[in-house]
Amino acid sequence: MLISSTELRGWITLISAVIGALIALATYENSVKQYMLDNTYKTLDYLRKHITQQQINTFIKLFKAYYTPEGISNKAFVIKGEKQLVKDMFSDGGCGTPEIHNIIEVFNTVGKVASDKSLNDNLIWYEYGQIMETCHRWIEIVDEEMIKELEKQGAPKESYTPMSVSYSQFSAYVKKYNESEYPMKYYVSAE
Repeated sequence: MLISSTELRGWITLISAVIGALIALATYENSVKQYMLDNTYKTLDYLRKHITQQQINTFIKLFKAYYTPEGISNKAFVIKGEKQLVKDMFSDGGCGTPEIHNIIEVFNTVGKVASDKSLNDNLIWYEYGQIMETCHRWIEIVDEEMIKELEKQGAPKESYTPMSVSYSQFSAYVKKYNESEYPMKYYVSAE
């Protein structure tokens, strides 16, 4: 059975087209990975520019002040023997204002970008996971305490907009990676 030259050309064209399509798909997949990596490094640069060392130092100070036996049990920071409740940290004169608030704002912005799947999230989580996780926990404490206060006063819960709603992108991002298998850099440890 002999193949005609027209049929042979058809098979060669088909095989060439399949090989070309496979190469195009592999190139596309690699370019998407490179795009994600580029976006991730740009995001890390953004985070490094907008989260200053002073803000990280404030976080470290508050982390140490919170993770004391008295601090955790009372949901408070113990700084130089003085107790300040976590729920008051964002009020004027609070121990976390404005550094922690600014950190959370920056993370909320990153959460918006991360939600479109254009980042390699595990690199960002590695670099800032401890700060994100802890700040998110403090937001949850503020929300819990504010709702308890409203219930004591007999006011409806709806009269308070939870911080976790105000920072919904940040909250969603942290919930996605919290307790994940991704490693993270530790800025400070509880003693």
